Amino acid sequence: MAAAQGDHCALLSIFSSSHPCFNDVCFATLMSRLGRLPKRDAAAAKRDERYRTLLAMLPAIVQEGGAQAISNIAHALAKLEEQSEESGAVLDAVEERADWFVDQGSPQNIANAAWAFAALNRHAPALFSAIDARADWLVRESEPQHVANTAWAFATLRLDAPALFPAINERAHWLVNQSKPQAVSNTAWAFATLGIAAPTLFSAIDARAEWFVQESKPQEIANTLWAFATLRRDAPALVSAIEARADWLVRESDARAISNTAMAFAELSASAPNFWACLERRGEAFAARANVQDVCTTAWALAVGGRTNTNSGLLRLLWGEAMAAGDGAISAENVSQLMQVGLHAQGDGVKLQSAPDALKQKMLEAAADTTLTSSGRFEDRVARYLTDLGLKHTRQYPALGAKFAGYLAVDFAVQANDGAKTVLECDGPLHYLHGPLGEGAGRETGPTVAKRRLLERRGWRVVNLPWFQFRKLLREGGGEAVKRWLAKAIK
Repeated sequence: MAAAQGDHCALLSIFSSSHPCFNDVCFATLMSRLGRLPKRDAAAAKRDERYRTLLAMLPAIVQEGGAQAISNIAHALAKLEEQSEESGAVLDAVEERADWFVDQGSPQNIANAAWAFAALNRHAPALFSAIDARADWLVRESEPQHVANTAWAFATLRLDAPALFPAINERAHWLVNQSKPQAVSNTAWAFATLGIAAPTLFSAIDARAEWFVQESKPQEIANTLWAFATLRRDAPALVSAIEARADWLVRESDARAISNTAMAFAELSASAPNFWACLERRGEAFAARANVQDVCTTAWALAVGGRTNTNSGLLRLLWGEAMAAGDGAISAENVSQLMQVGLHAQGDGVKLQSAPDALKQKMLEAAADTTLTSSGRFEDRVARYLTDLGLKHTRQYPALGAKFAGYLAVDFAVQANDGAKTVLECDGPLHYLHGPLGEGAGRETGPTVAKRRLLERRGWRVVNLPWFQFRKLLREGGGEAVKRWLAKAIK
């Protein structure tokens, strides 16, 4: 079959004439050859009636075949992007043998099959449950790439893996030290997509940041930084390494990678001056290939990152592109982002062109409709302490006026003794990155810093009470200690 491996007609002719003599290995080899065809040839093969006959025979092969053959067949179907009823029957046959397959297959067999199901967006509860049941063995015996592919498959299908992901985190240093950058990036992406904290993994990645950024493709870097930001995991070394290669990254990245990198910098409260300067120099080229989502997200990141004055030329360019797109092309999320951009630009004294009336109305509606958040019991207790101190206060106060009540309500507006307009924010764990002080007790996130900056531009004095500071005060001196802290902070 080797002589025909690049010719779909020859491959299917061999099948047509010889399949009565085929065993499971022959069928799997034929499928693998078809799966490696160039897209045009693969599409032609899929239109051939002989190919349909081949697909119809595969469920029986899977029901009797070995683990290697089953894995190769499933992998080939994914490579061929095969979504037919016939291929569904093949995958159903794999699912029926899931326990046996995972018990008998090698880590590579299992990883390839999991990848195939995920690539075809095919849920297979028995297969993935069986994989998770053998997670410790799989991670211990696999190559790093197989571990990464398996994690990617679970995340792509949004499947819980209570054993797999802790096992990966436990062996994080091995994975990061032995993997290629793509495997590291895919693994980080998988954890972030499922919202699974992995302190060992992300610390290991940050420790090898220079190697990772030097050896990775731009998309891998963007995805990994996005993973850090999504999990609010501080990444000082990774940010520094990306900054050092910012010109290359901006030059070589596609628009989505640039947008995701910008968003991550903003979420991580990383100023990234080199990145923004490089992007401003290439702003026209970026805008020419970016879609409206990328434009709006990048403008939001620039504003939240406090770069509206320093990179005002880039901001005006992005804003103009968004205005030209028209309100019908802008999603509700992007409308909310543009509303925030406009507020930050106004607060920093940067004049932007007026939004069209329809878009302006949507931006105002976004400001009014954003869901209010509250720190719950934390905020309730602080309210009692303010009352005990005789400090008049209003909860969920619209600090920028009633029309922005949804977007920028503050926890407390307090009438301070010195008469200053004072805001008190009770900041829970979501306002902080995971850092050296513990989970959600590191540096402030970018949006938290940006909110304070905006309030201060509007004449408010802002007092932030972190949740971990509040708990420390309670441990050391109870409510009286908290009241002393509030009295001193608010004056």
